[in-house]
Amino acid sequence: MTPSIAQFMRDLEQVWDAHQHALIQRRDLQAALAQLAAEPAITHIPAMTGGTGRQAVERFYADRPSGGPRCWPSPSSASNGPGSGPSGCCGITPRWPAS
Repeated sequence: MTPSIAQFMRDLEQVWDAHQHALIQRRDLQAALAQLAAEPAITHIPAMTGGTGRQAVERFYADRPSGGPRCWPSPSSASNGPGSGPSGCCGITPRWPAS
């Protein structure tokens, strides 16, 4: 891996961590969406639900009776550490801070 790719991966992980912190810890949907592209898309696998475009993604995250994002565990039910979450593209592994 080249140094520039390694730096890109570190930068991407920082953005992902900020997105998750806003979404899961602070439950701040607007701050979490600020991390996304202008026209984001999300697909929750295996349910194959989600949305394309900012309004659809906002609805996907906000439309949950108990509040909070539908596709992430609550912080209290998630573990933190190696192997604590699924590995995404490029080897990024979602992590949830333990409460």
